[in-house]
Amino acid sequence: MGGYAEYVVIGDDNLAKLSDVIDFPTGAIVACAVGTSYNAVCDTGQVKQAERVLVTGAGGLGMHAVQIARAAGAFVIASTRSPGKEPALTEAGAHKVVVAPDGRFAGGVRDASGGRGVDVAIDTVGGAVFHEIRRSMVPGGRIVLVGEVTGKPVDIDIATIYRRGLQIRSAVSTSRRQLEMVLRMVAAGSVKPMVDRTMPLEQAAEAHRLVEDNAVVGRIVLLP
Repeated sequence: MGGYAEYVVIGDDNLAKLSDVIDFPTGAIVACAVGTSYNAVCDTGQVKQAERVLVTGAGGLGMHAVQIARAAGAFVIASTRSPGKEPALTEAGAHKVVVAPDGRFAGGVRDASGGRGVDVAIDTVGGAVFHEIRRSMVPGGRIVLVGEVTGKPVDIDIATIYRRGLQIRSAVSTSRRQLEMVLRMVAAGSVKPMVDRTMPLEQAAEAHRLVEDNAVVGRIVLLP
């Protein structure tokens, strides 16, 4: 998964044409960050207009999931531990941002949704926030797992899931159809891929450090 090879060989059925209005650094993040978010929000999560949607995390997936959920007509609530990422989430399209440095965001999400909770959660963080997400959901809500950044295992009382009719789904990667769809959205300006910065390939270790330190909004693109 991933790598730094100078050349790669792939089948042509995995390719999609890049519009002339999309430069290569931007195009480099469309499949993973934008396409996977589209999969999570539109196909796996089946977000409908006026539904309340929670997006956890402000990384590459989270920032684009906010944009796509907003474009789908949802009321978007974003959660983050970092106060410094609130402006970027708002600019991306979140109607409300819940900043919870201690990770306990469920109460804030319920307040932001008028006490009702959310219909769909797009989780880009993983096990560390699962129970806060569960507490944020309406009965029958849909939890879409997209990322796992902590590796933290989750102990689940199954009764807390089935008694409230919660659905747990997962979105993995991007199909060619989804990639072509988001490329059209990007070309039309309805979604803006968020490249935090570009860096030379020689600084790959520093780029990884920035990501691990949670100092990146969107994606870093390494240039050969």
